[in-house]
Amino acid sequence: MTSLLEFDDVSLGYGQVPVVTKVNLHVEPGEIVALLGRNGAGKTTTLLTASGLVAPMAGRVQLLGQEVDTRRPHRNAQRGLGHVPDNRCLFTRLTVAENLRAAAPPSRIKQALTYFPMLEPLMGRRAGLLSGGEQQMLAIARAVVAEPKVLLIDEMSIGLAPLMARAVLERLGVIVRELGVGVLIVEQFVHMILRAADRAYVYGDQGVALSGSAREVLGRMPEVEAAYLGQQG
Repeated sequence: MTSLLEFDDVSLGYGQVPVVTKVNLHVEPGEIVALLGRNGAGKTTTLLTASGLVAPMAGRVQLLGQEVDTRRPHRNAQRGLGHVPDNRCLFTRLTVAENLRAAAPPSRIKQALTYFPMLEPLMGRRAGLLSGGEQQMLAIARAVVAEPKVLLIDEMSIGLAPLMARAVLERLGVIVRELGVGVLIVEQFVHMILRAADRAYVYGDQGVALSGSAREVLGRMPEVEAAYLGQQG
């Protein structure tokens, strides 16, 4: 069975400078995969490469069984890739409703609001006036209305209080279970995401230092901490 998203011996970076090398990872339908590691380890670059915004330096990246298109990244979105970046990229001067309508017709918006009902009373409010948690919900809802098969989320909890981060993550879990979306998520709250994810990859120096089921990785926290501190091997 073909994975939704697959990295095969991928080295990635900018120019001639690699950030991560020999990455092998995959995302399957209906699972949350956590991507962990210290700042600068290459997590965001991995998501940008999966979206086709950064070309791999070596190896192969496949989306739904086909090479990720790095010349026309919008084609990846059309094929079923959704990407929520760390800055959320909302149209801050537009309302919540207008942000959602920019991504999909009204029929799909109604479904998205079933996952984030707290957005419904805010439909007429400008996105720039929302709280951090409301903005993150809107960013994910906007991605979901486009009916992605793979969803990339970068730093979901950035700027959020832990309680709000857990609430957003809970909503994301419902989406994954009901729609069968495969999610690759970068997250700073390690324990929280490992308790919610199915599998995890931990970046260390120049590559994957640790991988396995989320439960297994959670049970190997000294190794996770060593990867964050650059003390592998």
